[in-house]
This record gives sequence, C-alpha cells and structure tokens, in this order.
Amino acid sequence: MADVQDVTVRTSDDPDEVIDLLREVHEEHRHRLPDRFKPFDRTAALEPQRLLVSRAGAQMIVARVEGVCVGYALVCERVRKENAFRYASRSLVVDQMAVSNAHRRQGIGRLLMDRVRSEAARRAVQRVELNVYSDNDGARRFYEGAGFGRFQDVLESSL
Repeated sequence: MADVQDVTVRTSDDPDEVIDLLREVHEEHRHRLPDRFKPFDRTAALEPQRLLVSRAGAQMIVARVEGVCVGYALVCERVRKENAFRYASRSLVVDQMAVSNAHRRQGIGRLLMDRVRSEAARRAVQRVELNVYSDNDGARRFYEGAGFGRFQDVLESSL
C-alpha cells in the first residue's frame, strides 16, 4: 500500500506511460459491456492517446509511486461560444482518469482531482466536467465524493 506522501503528481506528454492504466479501465468497461467494447489493442490505442495529448489545451497529469505510473487524468479545455440559448463558457473536461487496481482507495484519485482543480483555477475556467458510465458505480461514488453532481443525462434506446 502506497502512502499518499510517497506519490508525486506531475504533468507528462508520454501516452506510453499511461497505456497500461488505460487497458485496466478499458477491460473493466469491456467486462461490464462486452457487446460494446472490443478487446484491448495496445498498438491501436496509442495513436488516439497521442492525438489527445497533443491537442491544444490538453494536459496529462500523472501520479507516480517510486517512479511508476499508478494513476492519471487527461484533461482538455472546452470553450463554448455564446448563442441564443447559452452564455459563453470555458470548462476543463476530464476526458480520462484512472488509478491502477492495486493503488485504489489510497488517496491517489483525490490527489489527481486536486491537481485537476488547481489546473482549472490556473486557467480561470468556470467548472470541471466529466462523463462517467451510469453502470460504473465505483467511479460514480468517487466523483460524487469529490463534489461532482449530475448535470445532464444521456439516454439511449436499442433498435
């Protein structure tokens, strides 16, 4: 078990560093929804990760224990222009977040979220946003415990 004092949280631009964590999360989604999620392909997953990290306003925040990546958050800035229905707004979107199975419930997710909020404050955005699958109870509990609340639901119907 890692002591939260042994965790370093820094930015990174290396998607290879987080690919194993992305695999862990993907496999959890695949286990719950095998008809939706393909088997994980490391090589195929790296290119979209590189593109996400390279986008303007994107930042990858990595938590390490003894130099090994144990968690990360990939954030990007969303700018919405004013229109007839909404005011203009800027938000920081948590596009991806994961903590390794072996390091969960040790405060690492909280450290990452604190860093995300610090980055949001530095950028002077109005809010932090994220999406979470409705069947991912553990992630929902974590985010609700971190102060997130429901804003909009996406519903679907099978044909």
